[in-house]
Order: sequence, then C-alpha cells, then structure tokens
Amino acid sequence: MDGESQITLPLFRPKIQDRAEDRARLLWYLRGRGWRTAKDIHLTLGFDDRYTRKLASECEGKIIGSQDGYRLTADATPEDMNEWRGRQQSQIEQMQKRIIITEKAWHSRQNSLAS
Repeated sequence: MDGESQITLPLFRPKIQDRAEDRARLLWYLRGRGWRTAKDIHLTLGFDDRYTRKLASECEGKIIGSQDGYRLTADATPEDMNEWRGRQQSQIEQMQKRIIITEKAWHSRQNSLAS
C-alpha cells in the first residue's frame, strides 16, 4: 500500500460469544441511567440500531424498548411497563392481522390458479 490506510468493513456478524460480551456491556451501560436512546448507545458503545434491538431481545426480558429508547426492566416504572406492554400487544395484533390478510391473498391466488 502506498501510504494509504485501508478501511476494513466487518463482513460477518459478531460471533455468539462476542454478542454475549456486547449484551453484558449494554446491560452495564443501561444500569441506573433511565431511558437511553439508540443514538446514545451508538455514540457510547458503537452499536447500530438493529444490533442494539437484537441484543435487547436476547437479554431474556432484562431490557425494554420503546420510542423513548431502552432501559433496564428492573429500573422501569409501572407506567413504563404499562406503555411497553401496550405497544407490544398492539404490534402482536397488527402482525396477526397481516398474517390473516396475507394468507387470504395467497389462498385466493391458489384458488384462481386451480380454476
């Protein structure tokens, strides 16, 4: 190389052991800090939004997420939990409706192909 630095981009997702370390770092970072936005987490830990969401979902219920960001479940107020639960329930209902609509569309397509 002619004195130029080479940029290295990660081509693979971190290994499971690395994710375990990252989960521990995320749990440590959230402890006692209230709501932390994905941007805060990115600036401090370097995790992008998608990776943070994945780590939070792998933490066995120890982290809740909302439009406010992420926080430890142990630090959540009753209001936080009610809002989180309501959003999760709403997402479940939206997904169930989408499944029904998509299956209807698929079945009607199958019926029209058989005719």
